[in-house]
Amino acid sequence: MAFGARVPGTSYVLDPVQAAFNVGMLIHATGATEPASSNEGACFADTLGAVLPVADFLSRQAVPAAKPAATVRDLLRVSIKAREIQRWMERAGAFDRASCVMIASAAVSAAMFGASRGHVEAAIAIALQRARPSDATIDWQERWVTGEAVSQGVRLALLALAGPPADHSAAPGAGREIAGLAGGEPPCDTPLDQARATGEGVLQGLETAVAGHFPPAQAAKLHALLADRAKVIAMPVHEFVALLVRN
Repeated sequence: MAFGARVPGTSYVLDPVQAAFNVGMLIHATGATEPASSNEGACFADTLGAVLPVADFLSRQAVPAAKPAATVRDLLRVSIKAREIQRWMERAGAFDRASCVMIASAAVSAAMFGASRGHVEAAIAIALQRARPSDATIDWQERWVTGEAVSQGVRLALLALAGPPADHSAAPGAGREIAGLAGGEPPCDTPLDQARATGEGVLQGLETAVAGHFPPAQAAKLHALLADRAKVIAMPVHEFVALLVRN
């Protein structure tokens, strides 16, 4: 797809829904975890499969339109929102973990696509209708679960954008609460040190993977970049992801 989303480690350029499935599968294959939140289940890696390809897609689309592109800092802020929505849903205990990932992915993806509050609530309402109960028999360790959850979230966000907005006054309380998290600032109860630690863990894991996967010249360039954290978070997302693909 022209100006589509890239899948790190590959040469794929896909529509955001299919890219989300691929990135979700890639994250699952790496065994990404966040020990600090393992007691709750939710972690940044769960929803990154939706957030990263949507951010890359929108950042690439902004270039020919001469619009400001999202930065890695923006990507991290949205990742915090997605994690907090997933954590909030899991605390409620109504749905299984994969459904919580889908709902969070739908909410933040809709907001990233520039949806109005009503359309964000519509995306959440559709996702809630498709969510499985917490006692559903599904193995979270199945390889396809993460990819399916995040890609379904992105797909539902796009479906909501194509339809009418939800009636805010009639929207369920959960939908209004989630929409508020998706469209507002990252929650203040997210410990900054925890977010930093998670980000550092992701970057350290990336540094380890780089040497074994990319050609020497590309690996050296990536290692030099990752040594300058301030430069990384200030980069446009599409430029950062461009360094992670195989041409």
